Amino acid sequence: MGPVVQLKTRRLFESINSAAPRLDMRLPLCLMEQNELRFWLESLHALNDCSLRESAGAERVVACDASASAAGAIYVDRAGHRHVATSVFSPREAAQSSTYRELITVLFALQSFSQFLKGKRVVFQTDNMGVTAIVRKGSGKSNLQAVAEQIYVFCTRNACSLEVVWVPREDNTEADEASRIVDFDDWGVRAKFFEICDKKWGPHTIDRFADHRNTKLPRFNSKFFVPGTEAVEAFACNWAWEMNWLTPPISLIIRTVKHLEDCRGRGTLAVPEWPTKAFFALLRPDGVAWAPFVKDVLRFPPGTRLFNPATQFTSVFNEEFSRSPFLFLLLDFSPQGL
Repeated sequence: MGPVVQLKTRRLFESINSAAPRLDMRLPLCLMEQNELRFWLESLHALNDCSLRESAGAERVVACDASASAAGAIYVDRAGHRHVATSVFSPREAAQSSTYRELITVLFALQSFSQFLKGKRVVFQTDNMGVTAIVRKGSGKSNLQAVAEQIYVFCTRNACSLEVVWVPREDNTEADEASRIVDFDDWGVRAKFFEICDKKWGPHTIDRFADHRNTKLPRFNSKFFVPGTEAVEAFACNWAWEMNWLTPPISLIIRTVKHLEDCRGRGTLAVPEWPTKAFFALLRPDGVAWAPFVKDVLRFPPGTRLFNPATQFTSVFNEEFSRSPFLFLLLDFSPQGL
């Protein structure tokens, strides 16, 4: 049946080893051991088939790497286009071993590129030798074993055959660069402020500038590939017939308003109250009255703790913007709104 035997009996063998040399003693089974037994009860007949010959080759290749602070992965499609997946580690993840970070990067890349990998033979390239063995056979360390099992479940549900191979670090430079990307536009407001706006003007249907960790809605667009994203590059999407939640980078506020206008859409826009900036002249042309497409405004005074403390950049963002009021604007370019 292949490596899955080692992967899915590891907890049971640990229990047996802990009882040695008294193999006649009775041992209570913990939940993880019970789950392994249940797995074999449900899967034994279905898995009783394993080719003795290696597959003819990969249909998809993904390179992945992990730095001390982020996961990065590169997928090159058949047309030669490079797709980048990257995400900053949480403080808990960053505190783990390098092998753990490399292993969760494999899982992150699988989830991020799932639309390309379903039903395919996939080769993952990593410069961590330990990861190649752990994905196949599991690990005696519980945190690594848990991730290895999540990888197995993903591959089973998506009918993809996974092989993880080691490559030298110098041959993995693109993935290494992806793991060192610092997204200084990675910010979001706290959930309670979204809920205030959603109750007042919603329901909102899609978060246009988000990732899998800070999205306020099940549907979202992201800057890079991440698990669950509906599309990469929000401006390539049609924003009509949606109630859009818009928290763009400051440099993209004007483009955001113009794209919403081109799509004749509706949405809530979050912006700092900076009257001297160019984007503010678009929202309040004469410096006094709001533009006709601004239908309602919520204003929060300086010092309001609006932003998520999720990333290192957010603390700088909070410090810079805490000196200014912050606005949520209901924009409506729809035929009914105009």
